[in-house]
Amino acid sequence: MKKGDLCFVSSDPWESLMHYRFVEYDEQGGRVIATVRQPRSRRILSSSEDLRLHPFSIRANIESPPDQELYSFILDLTSSLAGQTNKVSLADAVDRICSDKRVTVSKEHVEFVLKAFVTEGLINVIVGKGTAGKVMFLELGKYQQEMERRRAFAASMASELETLSERIGLLVSHGPTVGAYREQLLINMLRKHLPKRYHIASGFIYGCPRQFDVLIYDCIEYAPLFREDDLVVIPANAVRAVIEVKTTLSATELRKSLDILYQVGRHDDGYPPIFKGVFSFKSPMSEKSICSNIHDYYMNGYMGRSELYGLVNKPYAHITCACIYGKSYVFSSYRKTKLNEYIPALYTKKSNTGLKSQVAWFMQELLAHLRYDAAKNNYFSYIDDMLGSDTLVQRHQDIADPEWGPYAAVVDSDLDDSEVEAYLRNQELRITNIQSWLAGTEDSWRKG
Repeated sequence: MKKGDLCFVSSDPWESLMHYRFVEYDEQGGRVIATVRQPRSRRILSSSEDLRLHPFSIRANIESPPDQELYSFILDLTSSLAGQTNKVSLADAVDRICSDKRVTVSKEHVEFVLKAFVTEGLINVIVGKGTAGKVMFLELGKYQQEMERRRAFAASMASELETLSERIGLLVSHGPTVGAYREQLLINMLRKHLPKRYHIASGFIYGCPRQFDVLIYDCIEYAPLFREDDLVVIPANAVRAVIEVKTTLSATELRKSLDILYQVGRHDDGYPPIFKGVFSFKSPMSEKSICSNIHDYYMNGYMGRSELYGLVNKPYAHITCACIYGKSYVFSSYRKTKLNEYIPALYTKKSNTGLKSQVAWFMQELLAHLRYDAAKNNYFSYIDDMLGSDTLVQRHQDIADPEWGPYAAVVDSDLDDSEVEAYLRNQELRITNIQSWLAGTEDSWRKG
């Protein structure tokens, strides 16, 4: 330890943790420290007391920089655990953090990081009583309380939807009327959050016989071919999002929605992709069942009248996400296989603390698809930023065979090896660009 180092005594009781500055070694070799706020107040440590260099000190950052991403994650995770009641027991917080698969450090290291946060005032320690005696609780500091209010705001984005949706159901039992009203509720919410560049309507994509519950199109760059109030017919190039709205999402209704979105996929060149979503106010299906039904639809396919439905034959021709308010959120993305080839897969998101974040995730994905070339990066990341580590992502199943879409197109083709390589490289570059664009790491999907 060097003179002036910021430190803390890790062996002190949790409720007594504070900042110190190292002063000197006395004549007997004892370590002398002083509190930061009262530098004249000295303390001589015994050999058994554990003095630790603070991970946020200048010397620690120079000699052994802390893993800022890990530390921020642990703080955010602790904050989310305490968020709904403003406090969480120390033992429960440590257990929950250590059991989180995203945390790969030891229990001792987690406790060391938490102690550092306590000395910073980001987390406070209070002593309470439990059945077994004294219980330590972690309480949020003022800054973290503000962060939790933002997290709660993001998760409650659709609270108005829930209230009004339940009210109509108490008075009206006529299914089509309730469904039309709830569809309008969703449209009203979308209008509050989407850029003015986009118009929300119901209607048709030119050349497609299906009517869509919700069409979102670019009204700055494109004009509808037909418009009467909120009924439109628009060219495919103008479409940025299609949403199927269901009061109750059953397996049958999900399949019907996937059929409709499959038709959208036929008019989508995927560059950039059209958002293809399913939004439901409730569902008897579990998250696992929703994933299984979507997987079966795209993996097996079926003949409908004169055409084949289901199989993914080009990038982004499949569903973007399915949102069941307060219950489930399933979305698609692309991963690399062992052969370093792209394949579409299904993922789910859950709240680590039981927040109803499904609509917030739905809106984040929709806004990501509605980005357009602007003077500055217009990626709308605030929802993900607010929810932070409370969001848990899990991969479920692929929704295509390894030889799908672009990889299937070159099987038994007349192209020579160099032409095949060039074609696949171009297709993979497009997917890479789109994935980066949707994640906000690129300003434009036109890179490359």
